[in-house]
Amino acid sequence: MKLIDTLFCDDIRVEVNNKISLMGLYNDRIVFRSYEKKIFEWPIKMDLAILIRLMINNKDKKPISFTFEAFSNDKSIAKIEGNMDLSNFDNSVFCLILTTKNIDLNPGNFGYSIKINDNKNEYLHHVNKSALKILSE
Repeated sequence: MKLIDTLFCDDIRVEVNNKISLMGLYNDRIVFRSYEKKIFEWPIKMDLAILIRLMINNKDKKPISFTFEAFSNDKSIAKIEGNMDLSNFDNSVFCLILTTKNIDLNPGNFGYSIKINDNKNEYLHHVNKSALKILSE
């Protein structure tokens, strides 16, 4: 199993024929712009959607569960756990779609940890402490 990439956006929709639409895709940063001399009060509450793409081949053990944790400046701000159903998986790219609600974002680094587990062991563990920069202008 290999982590291909992790994408962050405002919303993810699964369309007809299993197409995935990403709304408001972020590059390497989220920038909050102030208008009319408005001063931001941190933290800013925000919904964030995450698409994690995994390459799983025939030789790999089939994962059954995951734990995703989001961090703002190394402080945990969200944790999502769940099961993975690969019963209809066709041995291509597997997409894990996650959504957070009202997480507290502060200026600085936004990071995450993803753990994938098979029946007995941790199968994949990936950490990115600075996946996004949170800024204000």
